[in-house]
Amino acid sequence: MRVLGINIQDSQARTEGGIKDFGIRYSVARDGDASVAHRYNVAGTPTIVFVDRKGVVRYFGNQLPNDYGSRLEAMLGDSGKL
Repeated sequence: MRVLGINIQDSQARTEGGIKDFGIRYSVARDGDASVAHRYNVAGTPTIVFVDRKGVVRYFGNQLPNDYGSRLEAMLGDSGKL
């Protein structure tokens, strides 16, 4: 399983500062021109998207769902990997 943060329209320096300030330990990509945000119709932040191994969006929302554990387990299935 992978977690990826996407920083929307911030400079490289501001992105790096946020990673340090918030102690983020997962990968963060920059969406400098907001093209990814537009593609996924992001209307606010944070936006959380669960994407399965086939690229199908299984959850899209502005907060972590209460049942996120079971959702992720279902996506992992028998293989144990996304």
